[in-house]
Amino acid sequence: MTDRIGLVSTSNTTFNEPADLARRLSGLDLLSEGRAGWNVVTTDNAWTGANFRRGGYLDHADRYRRAEEFLTVARALWDSWQDSAVSGSAGAPAWAAPGAVRQVRHQGPQFDVDLAPTLPRSVQGHPVIFQAGDSGEGRDFAARNADVIFSAHGNDFDDALTFADDLRRRLRAVGRPDDDLRILPGTEIIIGATEEEALEKKRWIRLQQVTPATALGIAGLLWGIDLSGRDADGPLPKEDPVVAENDGSFGARRITDPVKSSRNGGRRPTRTAGPCARRSSRSAPSAAMSAPRRDWRTSSPTSSGTARSTASTSRRI
Repeated sequence: MTDRIGLVSTSNTTFNEPADLARRLSGLDLLSEGRAGWNVVTTDNAWTGANFRRGGYLDHADRYRRAEEFLTVARALWDSWQDSAVSGSAGAPAWAAPGAVRQVRHQGPQFDVDLAPTLPRSVQGHPVIFQAGDSGEGRDFAARNADVIFSAHGNDFDDALTFADDLRRRLRAVGRPDDDLRILPGTEIIIGATEEEALEKKRWIRLQQVTPATALGIAGLLWGIDLSGRDADGPLPKEDPVVAENDGSFGARRITDPVKSSRNGGRRPTRTAGPCARRSSRSAPSAAMSAPRRDWRTSSPTSSGTARSTASTSRRI
């Protein structure tokens, strides 16, 4: 049995609901004795939405508004049980002590929730929050909410420092210490007896990672047209590519069509991935959410080497 390895679930806020997902993550956190984490992600494509009842998808900025409200509700559900809520005696009339569980009521642009959660807090309080967005909105979301952020800036030292400095600036802007957000860089290490061998291994790995469908999808983004029906090993398209531009609002590269943009009177360019169903919704916390967030990040090593919080009985993954 392990005691220091945690499990982080990548779970979507665009098509899940907070009451359901918060309970599932809470169950995982309890079963693992406080070693669960949640990688908070959003989705911007219609084909994923087609698998859910609501369908469609949100504009980029609206996805983060929904995610923020989603996380606010989830935290309120996790914090609704007092740390001493579970009765200490098997002969107690109920599992929870009277008055130790708060009813959570939330009404917002995205969610209406009214329930008393049935699971107590884990030894770490609630799952560790991870985030991986690299856009401006994603980094701001991480600065406000996350405990850990995944970084694609792990192969160039100067680039990694620029990313870290940018995050520290955003942390200070929301009143958090510079070191309050852990950075996990995505660094790939390929070992060979010689540099030539390592490069050949890298080439082999790349060829194994890219399927014909993936190659056509990437080429289609660069060309600005749908190439899904083409032969991945065939010649390049005869059509002239649509000049691509990135407006900087997306962490992953998004392709825009300047011709369509000019036809739209200079409005934000249309993405070739599909139409954008815009929704206007701003998150407003309800009265039930107005309590200050528990600060459980400050940790110190225990005799066993496990980091525990000085603000609560939290344990880092």
